[in-house]
This record gives sequence, C-alpha cells and structure tokens, in this order.
Amino acid sequence: MAPRDDEELRQINSVLTDAAKHFDLENMHFTADADALFHVLERLGDIVGSDETGQRFKEGYGKAEKNAKSFVHAIEDAYKGITERLRLMTVSVDLANWSTMTALPKVPDNGPEFSAGDGTMTF
Repeated sequence: MAPRDDEELRQINSVLTDAAKHFDLENMHFTADADALFHVLERLGDIVGSDETGQRFKEGYGKAEKNAKSFVHAIEDAYKGITERLRLMTVSVDLANWSTMTALPKVPDNGPEFSAGDGTMTF
C-alpha cells in the first residue's frame, strides 16, 4: 500500500535511516570482533612444533585462516552494501514524495502585455 501523506513518508525515511545506521554499527562491531579474534590467534605463536605433522598443520591452518579472513571481508562488504542501499532507498522515498506533489499552476501563454502607447498593462 502506498504511503498516504508526508508524515508517513517521514516515518518510512526515519525507519530506513535508522536501519542504515544499525547495519553500519553492526559492521563496525563485527569487524572489531573478527580482528580481535584473529589477533588472539596470531599471538599464540608457534604452538605446533616444527616436525612433519606440525608443518602439515601449519599449511592447513594457513589455508583455513586465509579462507576465514576472506569470508569475514565478504560479510563486511555485504553490510556496507546493505547500508548504502538503505540510504539510497531513503533518497528514493524523498524523490517519490516530490514527484507526487501537485504541479504549480501554469501561467497562461497570453499573459499581460504592455500597451504600446501609455505603458499600462492590458489583458
């Protein structure tokens, strides 16, 4: 159902703006938490040793860490995309509001003219 008045459009824009802010905030928290977790894992250091089994583990762990970081970045990009689209939706609602406004009255083409002799207006 289409919005009925300016107040309803303002409420829609408020909801969209709030949602964009929340997705932006969620992205910041997600990024900070993921970075903190990766930092904790990096601080563990070399805990698997240097024998053959330890080297195989390091290889597998390195691939898994790279994949995990890739997934984290994909989620961050998704949050950013959602935030941007919500903000664009707000702009679209504003534009839709303007496009439904009644057009200004048109001035007739045969508007007032000055008479040639005395400078008074005639219709």
